[in-house]
Amino acid sequence: MITVRSVGSLTGDDAAAWDAIASKVSLYLSSAWLRSVESGDPTCEVRYLLVEEDRRLVAGMPVYEVVRETNRFYDVATQLRDSATVVGSGKRRILGNRRGYESRVLVADSFPRQTCDAAVEALKSHLDGLKPATAMYVPDGDLAAFSRLGMDASPALINARAQLRCTGGSFDDYLSTVSRNRRAQVRKERREFVKADHEMGRERLSACYEEAAPLLGNLQREYGHPTTDDGARSLLAGQARYLDDLSCVHTVRKSGRLVGFALTFSFADWIWVRAVGFDRAGLADAFEYFNLSFYEPLEVCYERRYKGLQLGMESLRAKKLRGATIEPLWMVPHGWSCGSEEQLSQRNAQVAAELTAPLQDAGLSGLDRYLVSAVDVRGTSSELVQAEEERGTPREDDLW
Repeated sequence: MITVRSVGSLTGDDAAAWDAIASKVSLYLSSAWLRSVESGDPTCEVRYLLVEEDRRLVAGMPVYEVVRETNRFYDVATQLRDSATVVGSGKRRILGNRRGYESRVLVADSFPRQTCDAAVEALKSHLDGLKPATAMYVPDGDLAAFSRLGMDASPALINARAQLRCTGGSFDDYLSTVSRNRRAQVRKERREFVKADHEMGRERLSACYEEAAPLLGNLQREYGHPTTDDGARSLLAGQARYLDDLSCVHTVRKSGRLVGFALTFSFADWIWVRAVGFDRAGLADAFEYFNLSFYEPLEVCYERRYKGLQLGMESLRAKKLRGATIEPLWMVPHGWSCGSEEQLSQRNAQVAAELTAPLQDAGLSGLDRYLVSAVDVRGTSSELVQAEEERGTPREDDLW
């Protein structure tokens, strides 16, 4: 018999059953990530819908009742660029995930198809009573899963993300997948990084978050975010509490002092690059950003035979030039509309044009051609994107 149960946090047997499914899907569905999101957050209440057959978890969904949204990238009206289109309380109820810029549906693959279909139908019936609501940052490949839950209204394009799938068994095999000119550039960036004679390391987040917080705060403020060092420290401390076993912080030090880092997590056979921070005065202008956030994690991927890197939403052009593929991310309404078909078509075309402008000379192929009518770079001008990324510097971090 299929039942739906609601819990306020994932602990004990519930967490173990949830992670048995999430471990094949995404870091952002892991109980560790979800607990780090819910920990000490007074701006929302969360409940987890557990769809079970005879107390065995088949499917699940986080549901957030948002009192006050502090992250503009999760504010529905801001992302639609038109608050008039947001109806009812849809902007207050978030389905799927509230942080991490990815929402997916949790469904086990170890049950018969008939059982999974029944679980999805039960979850759909439950979600019908939660309208209006919104799923944010749904990957293009997951739209069908949300449609099966009755969320089949036309989605709004809000952003895109990059990923790099490992090819072959070594970093040299990766190099063989990029152009000759790019291959030479990557080798130059690696040589300059080694010549800088940095004290390089791989550390747990718990061992360095106190040092990392001011570097993260520096970068956030540099790109216009009102982030305090205390705020960055609190965030990293929360992630260290729940995600430390999954963490690997790629660090560079100068006489023992941390001057740069990239925070990554390993889950579901992928490495998820989450945050970077720098003390620019201590750097050697040796391509530290891409060495820490791209090449060093990629080396770990090959060492551990992982699938590849999940690279997030920022610096898409630079990541594309280094071999990454780009995937659209959508806002999916439930029980309300993002606008008329004409309005939505025009808006999505505008958003797509803004994203693809800086990607044009990076070479569009395969799915990327589809992005010409599908993706966004948060309205940043192509001139700024190109200037920053050619220097190997992130425009801003997507940690928040």
